Amino acid sequence: AILVASYMSFVLLICLVPRPAGMSTESYYMLVFVKLIVWQHMAEAFGCRQGPLGGHVALPNNYRFRLSTGTLKYSMIPMLGGNKRNLCDLLVHSAFFICCLLFVFSSEYSLTALRTLMACDAYLLVFDQSQFYASTG
Repeated sequence: AILVASYMSFVLLICLVPRPAGMSTESYYMLVFVKLIVWQHMAEAFGCRQGPLGGHVALPNNYRFRLSTGTLKYSMIPMLGGNKRNLCDLLVHSAFFICCLLFVFSSEYSLTALRTLMACDAYLLVFDQSQFYASTG
């Protein structure tokens, strides 16, 4: 049910965000596809893929762990970032969600949002692997 709600929300979003006037049909479909990829990445980070296979059948709650300090994390380099989320982790996770929303709600390509999103993913790969693998499958 959560997965269906996620896809239906994306379809509604695509209907509400206006298509740029000078964009070709092919370019617009490519933009919609990239937005779907970013939407899914954000939904997985939010917790929409925690499903019954993992024993989780309630509403998504992964965002609570991402957006709070002091929760445990698995870091490749624990000497630099420690094993608990700190203010820097909170800022990176917040930037991740903000950039996802900025890109999905923009009517054109927002390369700044995509580049920041990739930088957040690179940081998460090194300093918060538990959340990186939770949001990338």
